[in-house]
Amino acid sequence: MDSRLYQIEKQNLGTTTDVSVTDQDIRLTVAEVFYDGIQFVVNYQVDYLQKKKITEEDAAVYYNYKFKDAYPTMIGTHAFTITGDHTFIGTTVFNTEPLPENARLHIEIRRIGTTDGNWDVTVPVSLDKTKPLTKIVRPQIAGAYEDKKFIVDQITFTPVGTQVVIKTDHTESLYYFLEDDLETRFDDAGGMGGRINFSPLSEINPKPPYVTLLVHDSTSEQSNTLQQRKEYANYHGPGSLPVTLKGARGGTITITDVQLLEDSTVVYYEASDATNQKPFLILKDSSGKGFVSAPNAVRLSRDSFAYKLQYPKLPSDRFTFELIVNEYSPEPKEPVKIKIPIDWE
Repeated sequence: MDSRLYQIEKQNLGTTTDVSVTDQDIRLTVAEVFYDGIQFVVNYQVDYLQKKKITEEDAAVYYNYKFKDAYPTMIGTHAFTITGDHTFIGTTVFNTEPLPENARLHIEIRRIGTTDGNWDVTVPVSLDKTKPLTKIVRPQIAGAYEDKKFIVDQITFTPVGTQVVIKTDHTESLYYFLEDDLETRFDDAGGMGGRINFSPLSEINPKPPYVTLLVHDSTSEQSNTLQQRKEYANYHGPGSLPVTLKGARGGTITITDVQLLEDSTVVYYEASDATNQKPFLILKDSSGKGFVSAPNAVRLSRDSFAYKLQYPKLPSDRFTFELIVNEYSPEPKEPVKIKIPIDWE
């Protein structure tokens, strides 16, 4: 669902629970809760104790989340995966405003699959594991895009995400990108109001001396015309590589290697510049079916824009690269850049 979340398991950041409730011969067990001040994640398992074999329509939980003595704004999503004839697991992820210390999360569940019942549970939400690994910077830097003023109020770096808090009266029109000192572009992870979420710091550059906030104005670009150009190259084995595709603004993307693993396909590439470091690259099989990568490309080098992308396992070891390049006329205005120093001591 979100490739950033593997850090929770990798660094043992979740809090295990033994909260379980059974109704209508269905048992729901909350296995783990994670919270880092930006988002919370709940992992749970559902066991059908009597049903012979569950189907896709059985693998769903209909829930409502509430916090005791707190009413934060939240935006969430979830995923369910069948793991056996009688079992499925679920993950729910919420972006949230800051929660009070020692918050308790009450989950109202009155339907699982096609069965009505009562599986309400209450679980603790704690910063105990993530707080030592979290860095908060309060820049208080003022800036403006033409006549639209803003203040960079706070940046929070956690093992799973980065959040920038902006104070402005122009929330609807201004939008933002974030880069580290190597021009590594953070992936967008949504947000609410003046809280903009991004991917975590890269593993090759975990403590940059500064990050740069790039501020754009959507209203000034609405009249720009977007056209999409497509570039193609065929892959029929290691002898096909390297291959170079024409990217945006005169840049290039060179595909250097492909690894066909047991459960996935990994593509390695190098971009000519920062503009092309996150290309929209699709793999297409002989039937024309397209495969997209996991959300987050992984940067591999401090000295070049070398990355890897992970795709699902393809049905054949022969396929086509399709690169989709956005071109605007006229080109968008240059963003306002705000350099934000970080003291890691």
